[in-house]
Amino acid sequence: MKTRREAALHPAIIRVVDRRTVMDGSIEFPALPALADHILQRIVDCVAGFGHVFSREETGALRDLLVRALAQGYEVSSESRLVFQFKTPPGKGVEYNVGIRQLTMEERYEIWSSMRKPPLFGKLPDARVMDAAAELG
Repeated sequence: MKTRREAALHPAIIRVVDRRTVMDGSIEFPALPALADHILQRIVDCVAGFGHVFSREETGALRDLLVRALAQGYEVSSESRLVFQFKTPPGKGVEYNVGIRQLTMEERYEIWSSMRKPPLFGKLPDARVMDAAAELG
């Protein structure tokens, strides 16, 4: 059982710990412009989980940045990824960068193959080749 003093100090200790907690990393999303609001909410929720709440102005600025980046990435390729890199230096809020990354062919194949059950190319992967060969005589 906590003493009154411990109970009174607990919120202050939590505030100090939250200010001194450092977080950094990146999140990648498919660059789909129609999902800008969904992506924004995911980012806001993630950062809020570590104690930083974006102001209305910060949220609006981040949304504008996301919309532009998503449109740019999608224009290049529907396989583009939006990259949100962030860090929270102690007592300084959130620093972030938004960019676009193109998936390599190897990454695209890895994603595709991880989502399918073997055999990856069907039971008769050479059926189309055999059909073309039969047409040639």
